[in-house]
Amino acid sequence: MTTAGQRYSLDRVENVEQLEDLLSEPTGAAVETMARLEGDLVLLG
Repeated sequence: MTTAGQRYSLDRVENVEQLEDLLSEPTGAAVETMARLEGDLVLLG
């Protein structure tokens, strides 16, 4: 896992652990967007 504040370059994924971190940690923009939402949220998938 990554430590706080550590980010990877998106030029190349070096290993499975890095890929899992990139896919599982939200970006700052995603966190800000979700914080501004009002009401219920349903995720389907």
